[in-house]
Amino acid sequence: MPAILGTRVYWTPATSSGAPKPKQILKNSGYITVTLQGVQYKADGSWWQRQFGGSDRIAIATQVTWFNGADNKSASVIQDVRKIGVPSTNALAIGRIIALKVPASADGLELKIGIHAIHDDNLAKTLQLLNSEEFKQPLQLAPVVLGQALAVANMVKKTFTNEETDPLAATFPGVLAAEAGEDPIALNRLVEGHIVIVVKQDDSDELDFNPSELRVAGNSLLRNGEPLPNTYMLYNVSFDKWRGADNTSASARKFADASSKADELLFAAVEERTRIVASAHDLLMQGKGILDTDDSFRPEERAMIAAAAFKAVADKIKANSLESPGPVLEALSHQVKTLPLLAAAVEPSEGEAAMLEEYARELAEAGLPLGMTLAAGVSAPDTAPLPLPIEAPVLATQFQNAACPVQNFGGITDAQWLCLQQKAAEAGIAIHGTVGQATEQGVTIGWNYDATAQTLELACLSKPFLYPCSMINAKLRELVDGCASH
Repeated sequence: MPAILGTRVYWTPATSSGAPKPKQILKNSGYITVTLQGVQYKADGSWWQRQFGGSDRIAIATQVTWFNGADNKSASVIQDVRKIGVPSTNALAIGRIIALKVPASADGLELKIGIHAIHDDNLAKTLQLLNSEEFKQPLQLAPVVLGQALAVANMVKKTFTNEETDPLAATFPGVLAAEAGEDPIALNRLVEGHIVIVVKQDDSDELDFNPSELRVAGNSLLRNGEPLPNTYMLYNVSFDKWRGADNTSASARKFADASSKADELLFAAVEERTRIVASAHDLLMQGKGILDTDDSFRPEERAMIAAAAFKAVADKIKANSLESPGPVLEALSHQVKTLPLLAAAVEPSEGEAAMLEEYARELAEAGLPLGMTLAAGVSAPDTAPLPLPIEAPVLATQFQNAACPVQNFGGITDAQWLCLQQKAAEAGIAIHGTVGQATEQGVTIGWNYDATAQTLELACLSKPFLYPCSMINAKLRELVDGCASH
């Protein structure tokens, strides 16, 4: 196997009419799919092979590694095993996905390919087995698929421990950065389009080309319209904003069970309806808990899928309760309002509703599944809003840009203020001074206490998308109410 004297990375657009320069894939912006479109291998052979002819047996192995801090996940696959003539130039049309919709939430996605010379018959038999379709699993971060990919990667690694000859290997460490760079290829940033690693194996190989001279034609690389003679690896990198729901996942099954539970309201006895709503909410919370640990989705889409599930079930509860007798309907409405995430689904903020509607529309346009139906035009029962625990005057707010409606409380004595500080500390929020703000679990709370007027202003200044204002403000009211007797 010839030694590598050098490699260089080039970029070409995915289509002939593509963008004039690489479009960098930014961190946390979507999902990455990588296809190994083609490999060309120039086999120089030994002196004897060059003089008298001969053949080699080679194996093409790929490895994709997803790096996120100290965590990394890899999929190693044998893509091809074949016999080639020597000396020769061999265009190997691979055309196989090696990473499928991997979330761009990591620090980088490394692409590596190795061409191994096979000298051992037993090794050749093992490689032929690993070359079968069942062992060509691309990297995906869905739990079951990832487990299969890691198992195959371990088998590939063990197989090559008997390999005596160093492989001809080339690597592209695709970095995922939060901001776009001026020259992403030079900075090893992952970009959309074709990434080409060109290899210089001997003095006859050229390596420094004008990128405009290169063009992808099918599975091959041309330079000024002529086939490039070098060894090279041709990757096609594409990007999707959304993945779409996985209807086979454990979280999707929990959401489906919650939806089925809400359907029971149609025929349930009056005394059973409150229990049914509570059961549906519990199933939704279980599904959200499972989804929150699923690395195959980026955080923004996890929040969207969970919000859609809660809204779909809340819509069903409203629709299936509209014919209930007055007292039962009022009780069900009150119960929904006391379950924070369901309450947010019943009455989302304008911004949250718009984001969810846009997400559902973009999935539909891309032909991707949402996994649930969001009802439109279902009227919520008329119910009076839950009263605040303390009658409060309206104050000029100190928090003009709060994420949630600002709450004002009156009659707050020094003893009550001390009680509130203690209870907040127990919840992980350290209140220092009469005016300030603190952050806990991604939620920032601001306060303004006037001891002379005995007034208190509380506001949620920022929060994650899936934490509804109704839930956060309910917790703040509960905190104030708990100190009312002091």
